[in-house]
Amino acid sequence: MHTFSLLVSNGSTTKTDSVRFEVRARPVQIQTPSFTTRKPAYITAGIVLKPDGSGQDSSLSSIIVTVKGAAKVVPVTNGSFLDTTAIDEGQNWIIVSTLLGKDSVLVNRIVNHTPFAEATAKLSGNSVTLDGSMSSDPDGQTLTNFKWLDDPVFPLGLNSARTVSVSVPEPPMPGEYYYGLIVTDPDGNADTTRSYFIVNNNGSIANPAIASNPEWAKREEYIFSSQKQCQAQVRSMRQRCGCRTSKTLDSISSG
Repeated sequence: MHTFSLLVSNGSTTKTDSVRFEVRARPVQIQTPSFTTRKPAYITAGIVLKPDGSGQDSSLSSIIVTVKGAAKVVPVTNGSFLDTTAIDEGQNWIIVSTLLGKDSVLVNRIVNHTPFAEATAKLSGNSVTLDGSMSSDPDGQTLTNFKWLDDPVFPLGLNSARTVSVSVPEPPMPGEYYYGLIVTDPDGNADTTRSYFIVNNNGSIANPAIASNPEWAKREEYIFSSQKQCQAQVRSMRQRCGCRTSKTLDSISSG
């Protein structure tokens, strides 16, 4: 690595600038630079020189491109190569090699992840407050875009409210009351969750625990004539409960 510096002076004021460059003598040379990207692929381009360094090696037909242990053969034309190289999230060392030598370049891929929508309910006087402040973003972005959704069967009056929390009148009858929440991060990635709260006989409010089953699921009984019929019913159950995933349902349908 070399540094070229330039100094300019008019007698009273002096300015300097510099540039760093590398003189490469290796037989394989990647000419696309290291950088950070959000794209899932990197353009790996470069040249292969003759053993004596007198020019590009037109006799070579291919090189090997390796990323995180995965290698593939890439053609060489008149001593030049060009490849669209798939990269993963994080650091990717791309290595180009031949029998005569190798070169490498570091590419960092940033992936913008979907936030995780989470909502809870609590009793506040004669109202139920639905709170989405426990929603989180794996990239650490601040979440300010919320949208509350009413259940079409028993709407609570959410009216697509856009605040992090919203209050609705406490339902007069004991039972389960469903609602939805969409959380969107600043880059437009969104997550939707559907949940419910329970109004107990004494008027208190409870949120479902991990092992909780809604009443409609407790009342359902199914007899399946085939695994295909079972899997179809499981898909229907997921749609009804708004489940993201369910290990219990998966084990039933696969068994």
